[in-house]
Amino acid sequence: MNSLQPTTDEAAIACYESCGFRREGVLRDARRFEDDYRTLVQMSVLEAEWRATSARRSARR
Repeated sequence: MNSLQPTTDEAAIACYESCGFRREGVLRDARRFEDDYRTLVQMSVLEAEWRATSARRSARR
């Protein structure tokens, strides 16, 4: 799995990071929402990183 997720939500960013995603880039003022512009944070995870995170999470159970 190679996955890229753009988001503006700080809670989502924290969740992605806890699942092994890393910040790949920042697109400043990339998305307009009503009368405001929002910065997008691009998050990604490589298959090897995902497997390592999944193994650690399974070991804790």
